[in-house]
Amino acid sequence: MSFAPKDEHEAQVQFALERGIPAVSAVMGTQRLPFPSKVFDVIHCARCRVPWHIDDGILLLELNRLLRPGGYFVWSATPVYQKLKDDVDIWNER
Repeated sequence: MSFAPKDEHEAQVQFALERGIPAVSAVMGTQRLPFPSKVFDVIHCARCRVPWHIDDGILLLELNRLLRPGGYFVWSATPVYQKLKDDVDIWNER
């Protein structure tokens, strides 16, 4: 599963599906994602600016629910985020 801004990545999901690569697009919010527990080997958050630290990390707990034992959560962001004050402040608080 890959998490990313929905409008930017719908075409990438379609591209993967057309080539026979399983792909899912999902939007995280305040509710559980509509997937059973322990179903994904890898969850990737691309261009990721999701505030994982808020609400005692509830979003990370939801991802943990979805990952199979031994699964991976891959977080990636563009280098520009290193220079955004809000993002830098979050990392400095931890």
